[in-house]
Amino acid sequence: MLPITGIAEIDEGRGRSRKVSREAGRGLEILGHAIGYLSDEFALECMAGKTGKNALHSHVAAIDLLKMLNREVYFSCPIEITLEERIQGWISRLSAPRHTMRPALLPVKQRTRW
Repeated sequence: MLPITGIAEIDEGRGRSRKVSREAGRGLEILGHAIGYLSDEFALECMAGKTGKNALHSHVAAIDLLKMLNREVYFSCPIEITLEERIQGWISRLSAPRHTMRPALLPVKQRTRW
């Protein structure tokens, strides 16, 4: 089994939607097909009993490698902002303290129509 790098980043964003770019989506699609192909091949060879223990281990290692790459591509995509986070940001901007000085006391550049 290969070690996974960046476990903290993966756990932090787990369960959150990601904004997957076109390139990342294509990479995920290709990796998914490769993982499926190797898994099917591995299952067929196991059922047929054609290969030895070392060949089976190499299949599992290849599948693990592709799965690791798949996770790296997916978790490199930025996290999608949730509706709740958007609303909280909107509310915090609305409730932020406004300038308390009267317009006549502000410098000319800062005067705005109230």
